[in-house]
Amino acid sequence: MLAMDANILVRAVLGKRVRTILETYAGVVQFLVADVAVEEARSHLPGILTKRGVDRDDTSGQAAR
Repeated sequence: MLAMDANILVRAVLGKRVRTILETYAGVVQFLVADVAVEEARSHLPGILTKRGVDRDDTSGQAAR
């Protein structure tokens, strides 16, 4: 089992490396995510996207993966 925090969730949405690792180990490792980590990631993502100049719609498909 691996516990994930908000930082890992944000990196999974915005990057390729963390998402690839999660996809590789899905079904092999159980990932635990606290509700508070999900809420923290959701609250920080809009500001991070704005700061990076990324359109929120461009990441919606990635977040659903």
